[in-house]
Amino acid sequence: MSKFACQSGLTNMLQEPYHEATKGDDVHSTISATVLPFRDIILNEHSKSSLLLFAGALILFLIASLNIMSLFVAKYYAQQRIFLIHHALGANTRHLLVLIFSEVFFMMLCATGSSLIFAAWGVG
Repeated sequence: MSKFACQSGLTNMLQEPYHEATKGDDVHSTISATVLPFRDIILNEHSKSSLLLFAGALILFLIASLNIMSLFVAKYYAQQRIFLIHHALGANTRHLLVLIFSEVFFMMLCATGSSLIFAAWGVG
């Protein structure tokens, strides 16, 4: 049996149940589809309000980021005397930066953990 005969026989076997199930029915005339962009389905007529909401969230995020940055700068100036004492006792700039970033990393780790807990609580 040739390769072509096997393939055509298999194709006929696969198509036979389809042809038997649709005998007498014009299936192709009853099926129709409309393709719409995903953006139009989700936003519909609320695209302007969603853009304004996104802009408001972005502005709120920038304000919060500036607030946190100003708090870190104020904390640095409050601890400047401590850093000068560390420097006088022999700590170089690298050690001082490690000290600053370790404090910042610990605070960010706590903030991230608490925000994930609140997010899970809000979703669940």
